[in-house]
Amino acid sequence: MLDSVIKRLPEGSDVSKKSPELITDDKGANIFLNDSASVKVAFVYDGAGYKNSLGYFTTTDLSTLTSSNATDSIIFSNFSSSPDGALKLGDSFDLGLFSKGSIIGFTLVSNGWKNGMVDPTSPIFRTVKALNPESKATNAHTVLLSDATSGLLLLGIEDLNRDKCSANDYGYCSDNDFNDAVIGICVDPASAISNINDIPTLEPPKPSPGVSGPANWREINEPITENDSIKTQKANERAAANAAKSQP
Repeated sequence: MLDSVIKRLPEGSDVSKKSPELITDDKGANIFLNDSASVKVAFVYDGAGYKNSLGYFTTTDLSTLTSSNATDSIIFSNFSSSPDGALKLGDSFDLGLFSKGSIIGFTLVSNGWKNGMVDPTSPIFRTVKALNPESKATNAHTVLLSDATSGLLLLGIEDLNRDKCSANDYGYCSDNDFNDAVIGICVDPASAISNINDIPTLEPPKPSPGVSGPANWREINEPITENDSIKTQKANERAAANAAKSQP
């Protein structure tokens, strides 16, 4: 599963350009329950240069949620693996039972773990776009994916202000790869997730035989250059010519 996450959200790859379909509206970024369900979360991957803190919040109506009334509960004070922290793949936390109609969202405190505590003055990014500080074009900070194989949801988070480097500690600039913190989310029963069809899948759809799919389906870090395309075209032309010569 970790390999699939890294392929879907590769390090340093700008999701907003390479896979913009993964950045959804709030309905595809939060968990909506149509029945009561228990929820657990687990550490999957840490792709950050910061020591981030990660938490969650609940509501029954996203439209009434504001930065002032959102109540965040911290799950992982230091969302870091070795050498910056102690978390390992699969380290989990049980959030408990949630009632029908609950909406569960997640929060990242950017570089929040300082001096043995979560710094309340650090920037906060949430799965609700309107609560984030950037413009509407760049205020998404999370990618939520569903994995049919494991039955899990996976949430990838971008930990830097996407508009202003100066708003980030040390002047870091966002690479928009949305993998600075990745968690696995288990909702039991999974049938309680009412918006499952609004959540993109971990494995991209495969094109039908003979049909070309989007470029982001190809797991590559570098685009095909014009010279490579020309070489491929010429090779195909030579193969076709040779095949024609061999015909009686």
